[in-house]
Amino acid sequence: MSTVDIFLSSSAPARVGAWRRSREGLARVFSNAFEEWIVKRAIAELQGLDDHMLRDIGITRSEIESRIRHGKQKRPYY
Repeated sequence: MSTVDIFLSSSAPARVGAWRRSREGLARVFSNAFEEWIVKRAIAELQGLDDHMLRDIGITRSEIESRIRHGKQKRPYY
């Protein structure tokens, strides 16, 4: 076996691993960007409703972003 064969055979798995990590990282970036786009779109849609419609849904205007990003939080009953 020549030195070139040893060099190529030992570096091939490292290149495949680096490519896989790069591909997964890029997929994660696109996924996060798409999720943020969906969140912003939902917030904009709810912001477009009037206060009466928001009251019918059960949220206030100040709760819109929090509800979209974090879901319904349990409210303490006093």
